[in-house]
Amino acid sequence: MDLEAIYYIGQTVAVVAIILSLIFVGVQIRQSTAQAKADAADTAHRTFNDWYLNLTPEMAALFIRAIRDFDSYKPEEKYLIYAYMMPMFVNLQEVHSKWLNGSFPEDRWKFWDSWLSQAMSPLLTRIWEERRDMFSESYRAYVDKKIAVQGDTPTKGSVWALFDEGGEDVGGLPDLENLSDEEPGA
Repeated sequence: MDLEAIYYIGQTVAVVAIILSLIFVGVQIRQSTAQAKADAADTAHRTFNDWYLNLTPEMAALFIRAIRDFDSYKPEEKYLIYAYMMPMFVNLQEVHSKWLNGSFPEDRWKFWDSWLSQAMSPLLTRIWEERRDMFSESYRAYVDKKIAVQGDTPTKGSVWALFDEGGEDVGGLPDLENLSDEEPGA
């Protein structure tokens, strides 16, 4: 075997090695992308879970009263409603942005899209209208379209639908004006 044949064999082996390494890199990138999407979804869902777990009976009562008559609220009560809802709008914007750029899994996006439909209410629409300019253009278009299609009527079966103008009585929930600083059961 002469040097030229060895050279061509070496070149062939090198090309095969390069092709194999490119395939390996492609597989690694695909796995990394899938993991990044899973991590993004996990973070978003943990934030959502934390948001829900932080809802106290007092905040629930505040929301229920707000759904019925937000205009009669004192400024500090209105602030609490805004302060509680804004993180959810911010989180949903982050999820929406990641979904748009392909870094959020489609099957997990369906949860968030459905959540907004379930959360729709005159109160949520009011908060959105007063704060929408704080958000990205694409997110504003998304939420505005949801409102245009669905309106601000709570979806049947949503928690908000239970407490709208014609909803059930919310007796037994705490009245914020009569709350004390005592620990429960004290």
